[in-house]
Amino acid sequence: MVKSLKRRLLFILLVFLPCVLFTEELEFVTIKRTMLYNSYISKLNFNRDAVFEIEKDTRVKYPVNPHIVRTKATNGTLIIIGTFFYKNNEYYINCADLIPVNTTDTFIPAFISDLNSPNRKTWVPSYYIEVLQSQDRDTILLLEPYWKQKYDPYCVFEIIGGRQEWYEYFILLFPFYEFVITNSAIIYNEDTRFIIKNISKTANGYNVTVKFVWESWEKYIRDSFNWNIIKGKEYFNMILCVDGDYMDVYIEDMEHKLNTFVQVDQVFLNEFKALIEKKPELPTDTDVTQTEDKTPQSAIEKNALSKNNADKTSLPLWAWFVFIGIAVVVVGGIVVFAVKRK
Repeated sequence: MVKSLKRRLLFILLVFLPCVLFTEELEFVTIKRTMLYNSYISKLNFNRDAVFEIEKDTRVKYPVNPHIVRTKATNGTLIIIGTFFYKNNEYYINCADLIPVNTTDTFIPAFISDLNSPNRKTWVPSYYIEVLQSQDRDTILLLEPYWKQKYDPYCVFEIIGGRQEWYEYFILLFPFYEFVITNSAIIYNEDTRFIIKNISKTANGYNVTVKFVWESWEKYIRDSFNWNIIKGKEYFNMILCVDGDYMDVYIEDMEHKLNTFVQVDQVFLNEFKALIEKKPELPTDTDVTQTEDKTPQSAIEKNALSKNNADKTSLPLWAWFVFIGIAVVVVGGIVVFAVKRK
């Protein structure tokens, strides 16, 4: 009986001791005096949910079952908050007020996402520029094939008349594929969330060691990137290469590019959102003519033909800017956005 019990205890130790020894505990430290909030909240109310403040340089621990989210408080303020342990109790803390204890470097303040200023810049995929230039929301389907699916397999919303179209879901989480950066967490497309272990400066950006916040991260992926390259890894590298208003993001190594992002202002985002929400204008019967060989020709085809027949030396304004390294978006004859690489 005693020997049997000893064998069982030995078996348990052999199985679980390695997990205890090799499970790394992430710690973070506050960079300013910051508030702890009740960890059982539906929508953050700064007054109701505040518990007490902790001082600068206070250490907190990353939990086994974390929750990190970008949310809008009851007063309209956007904030990225996460659950962390302080003195064995779990609280929500503003991720902008934390850095990893053992990080080599931190992001410069200008690089961290500003969520609330009316003049803030936002990192979004650079193909947003191409979509806005095309004035056709379906251009997204060419540049991000994920949206060609009939519906989102992980988060299907029902609406009156049936399931939502891709652009309706896109708008629900607008701006979709936004890349939000703090010194402790990164959020990509709202549902793909990373906790940061280390930040290291490079010649043209940063090398960031991260891991997914959720173990079930695969069901929150909504892009065409091959995430299989990091399967089975707890931590992996996220390489950020900055070039002016642009940023190339690579996963694990320089062979696997997640996307190219560009910093845009709120004027651009408003124009882009209006385009996604806009109902496409379909050609009417009066928009269809016949060519000399009696072949019907739609208004869209006529426009394309007129562009092809235009003087090839007569370039639009934005094309000239592209030659000197600047991309410009013109809507309604007005330049609404211009970005450049160094």
